[in-house]
Amino acid sequence: MAKKNSKHPADEYTFLAIRVERYNASAEASLNLDLKMSRPLFARDDHLVYTFASTLKISGVSTYPESRAGERYEVTVRGEAIHAGDFNLTLRDVQKRDAHGVPVYRTYRGERLPIYQPPPGIAFIERRRGEAIWDLGVFVAPRLVSDMLVLLAQPHRPLFLSLHEKKLGRQRWIESIGLQTTDPAEE
Repeated sequence: MAKKNSKHPADEYTFLAIRVERYNASAEASLNLDLKMSRPLFARDDHLVYTFASTLKISGVSTYPESRAGERYEVTVRGEAIHAGDFNLTLRDVQKRDAHGVPVYRTYRGERLPIYQPPPGIAFIERRRGEAIWDLGVFVAPRLVSDMLVLLAQPHRPLFLSLHEKKLGRQRWIESIGLQTTDPAEE
């Protein structure tokens, strides 16, 4: 009897270049939603009373790789932490731990090195059902949204989104996102 091959498919990595066609921006300040609810189910004492957020919606068409050229993308970049301290994670916070919560190390050439268990990405990307559009929503530090708006405000200059996509099984994750004045496909 032949054995089944139990290998997991290798992760796939794709660098995407998306030419920006249009964008919309908004900024807001408000009281924390937990304060306004009669029964705040997810409220925590360390949540902030005031919330501030900037949202940037960017639409464009992929130019690279050739196999995905012409595909449409709608990217929402939200300058807001979902939870307090989201953007302050350190490598210690993602170090792998054993069943007892003790940090795990490996030995390499006589030196103990930590083993990290990073998150799969900063956001996931998925194709909209029934449409040929890819959707991506990512939470970032507010300063990044401000920097992106400065680039978008420059007249008569083509802009490109650069996405580093990783496919794990059936799900696609974004490991990095950038907005730039040069075509990432030419780099």
